[in-house]
Amino acid sequence: MQDFTKYGYMVRQLDNQTLEVIEDVIVSPPTAGRYEKIKNKLIKRLSASQEQRLRQLESQPSTDLIKSLWLNRHPTTLQAILAVSTETSLDKLDELADKINKSTPRRQVASVSSSNSELKIIRKQPPELDVQVASLTHF
Repeated sequence: MQDFTKYGYMVRQLDNQTLEVIEDVIVSPPTAGRYEKIKNKLIKRLSASQEQRLRQLESQPSTDLIKSLWLNRHPTTLQAILAVSTETSLDKLDELADKINKSTPRRQVASVSSSNSELKIIRKQPPELDVQVASLTHF
């Protein structure tokens, strides 16, 4: 695909807000390498600098991030219910989660396993035991 074609296709796909960011490149496009120039300008102007990202991380975390972390600490069934809630206040969501937890019956799962060594011991029962069992069944 030719440079001019890729450039034209990219420009047609951009929304008005993004076009304003690279208006200078569109008004005065370079004679060669138009696509690469517009692509590099978009990346440079729209991506946050490393310093900006660091400042953003150091600042107070967003409510969405806190909500996401909070939701992930709950069982998946509760997460599904809370995720569709229209409530945005974390305090209200916490109250709702408490009510749901209190009204939901607890399910307990018991696990039973046996090792091969236990089965081998049972299979190696003394022959005398077989004789005793056999004599009891002949009454």
